[in-house]
Amino acid sequence: MKRGYSKLLYSQRNKNETIVSVIKRLFGEHIRSRLVRAQNRELSLRCIAYNAHRLTNIALIIDGFYRAPFLSESHLCMTLHSFTNGCIGKYCTEGLS
Repeated sequence: MKRGYSKLLYSQRNKNETIVSVIKRLFGEHIRSRLVRAQNRELSLRCIAYNAHRLTNIALIIDGFYRAPFLSESHLCMTLHSFTNGCIGKYCTEGLS
C-alpha cells in the first residue's frame, strides 16, 4: 500500500485519518443529503464546525492557562492596599492591621 506514494505525503495520512475519525465521532458518520452537491456542502459545514470546535477548545485552554491563580481574601487586600497606597476603605485596612 505504501509503495505508490511519496514519503512526505504518506506521513501526512495519519493526521488526515485522525481528523476524519474525530469528525465522525463528533457529528456522526452518516450524511443526510441525497444530492452530491448537498453532500459536499454538508461535509464542508461539518469541517467548518470542527474547526470552530477546535478554536473554542484552544481558546478555553489558553484562557485557563494564563488566568491568575486563586487569590485569598487577605492576599487580595494586601495587593489592593499596595496599589492604592492604603486608600481603599475601611474593610481592607482593618484586615491588614
